[in-house]
Parts: sequence; structure tokens; C-alpha cells
Amino acid sequence: MNEQECPRIEQTQVYVKDVSRGNCFSAMIAGILKIPIERVPLFGSENGKPWQHNANEFLRPYGLAWLPLDGNDFPAECVQYGIKDVWHEIAGESARGVGHSCAAKDGALAWDPHPSQSGLEKVWWHGVFIALRPWEAAARIEAAKKPEEKKTWAWSETATERLERIEAIELEHE
Repeated sequence: MNEQECPRIEQTQVYVKDVSRGNCFSAMIAGILKIPIERVPLFGSENGKPWQHNANEFLRPYGLAWLPLDGNDFPAECVQYGIKDVWHEIAGESARGVGHSCAAKDGALAWDPHPSQSGLEKVWWHGVFIALRPWEAAARIEAAKKPEEKKTWAWSETATERLERIEAIELEHE
């Protein structure tokens, strides 16, 4: 794994029935965001809100939201739609028989935050991170580009520019 990839973060609290909740989801988020696990809370149903809502409140300042996608078609859809290098959650039933979250890349398990690193027996969903304000990420990338790297794509043409280009091509072939 290179420095640009998602580091494995081990969970600091494991699930023990009737004793403690595990923080596998928190560890997965810490790894994906590359922040210390101590800065990620243990998400529960506090304040009368479901844990998913609380997780999204935590992610909002990072410009992200988390959304679970059902089913096992996600890996094939990543290939089908040309999605590469996407880090996300993969959740399901662990070998220990409890719900569990791990980090995944392109639909495949990348690392398990549990000390056993035993992964998942059954996948329930793939949790993706959605950019809330994608133009902010684009602005950072564009600002860092050199002038010669600022490429204009053909599909970014206006309708008028496209018509003019097509007419010019047609005239060349007459």
C-alpha cells in the first residue's frame, strides 16, 4: 500500500455482548479519512437519532456524507461504470457472528479493523462516501494545476460550439 492509500486502523474497542460496543465503524472512518481514531466518536443512537444520522453529522464538516448501498452488485458496478480507486465501507456479518464494518476498495475488502482481521462471512452493504460540495474538491485540484494541465474536454462544449465544430468538419469533407 502506498502513502496515498488508506492506512489500516485497528479498532480500540471490541464488541462484547452485554458489555461493550465495538468501534469498527469508527476505525474504518479514521482510516479512510487518515485521522486518529481518537477523533472519531463511537456512533450510537444518541439524541434520539439513529447512529447513521450521527455518523453523517460527524462527516459533514469533512464535506462528506455516508450512504449504504444494498447488495453485492457494487464490485461489478464499479467495473461497469469505470469507477476505480474508490475507498468505502463494506459491512456484514463477521466470523464472530456480529455486525461488522471493514474498509474496502473498489468493492473488495481491503482491511479489517478487528484485531483478528478475519473479515466478513456475509456482506450486507457497501457504504459509500458522498462529496457534499464537489466543487470545493474540484477548485482545490484546479488551483494546483499548471496552465498546460488545464484540459478542456469535448463534452464540455456548449451546444453552439459543438455545432460550429461539426459544421467546420463537414466543410472540410465537402
